[in-house]
Amino acid sequence: MRFGERALEYAEHAFVQRDLIGWGSRWLPESLDGLDVLELGAGPGLLTGELLSRGADRLLATDLAPGMVEAGRANYPQARWEVMNAWKPQGEYDYICSSALLQWAADPAAAAIRLAEVLRPGGRMLHLFFIDPTLTEFRRLAPEWNPFHWRTEAAWAGAFAGVPGLEILRREAVTREIIFPNTRELLRFFQRTGAVSRKRAEPGKLRHFLREYDRHFAVNGGVVSTWTFFRIEVQKSASSIVAV
Repeated sequence: MRFGERALEYAEHAFVQRDLIGWGSRWLPESLDGLDVLELGAGPGLLTGELLSRGADRLLATDLAPGMVEAGRANYPQARWEVMNAWKPQGEYDYICSSALLQWAADPAAAAIRLAEVLRPGGRMLHLFFIDPTLTEFRRLAPEWNPFHWRTEAAWAGAFAGVPGLEILRREAVTREIIFPNTRELLRFFQRTGAVSRKRAEPGKLRHFLREYDRHFAVNGGVVSTWTFFRIEVQKSASSIVAV
């Protein structure tokens, strides 16, 4: 993925990610005042603003890409910003959150364990991300191009429930159809938000894909793409030791 290369334009074009946050952030606490809050994969701050609006005066917003950290700091200087690997988080926190991040985890169970390790006893987490079925149209037409490996709701629930001391408080998935003007604009959306691999498609195959997608998934006003949003809230017991 190439998120860091798109730091300056990500916020402008990431409207699907904004929709995810608009839906998922309803589960944020009314007040985060006085809590040590960690945001992972913060990017330019799409979720950061929601956290600050709830009084997160001790918010550490992080991203692996230095360019994203710079963009986020410029947008929300009230937060403390650092470069951090979300799969190897550091510190101790009362509240941990992320948006459009966990779908990139190579090992959901390992990711859940590492998150639990930096969550204080009694602390909570809220994660918003995409799960299966998402972008099923790509899998149907060009499985060899698909850089995404979507897991199911059950798989993610199992990953968190399998960590001793963690309790899933609630979880919810909703599938939406998002319309793009045409297939070329759909691909540009991925390019503008950095969600593309470095491997380029052959021109002939790309033209064929554009034609086939426009033909198979046309709707009034454009082409359809399927997205499944997922939100999960987890709490760590007041007296728990995470087994690694």
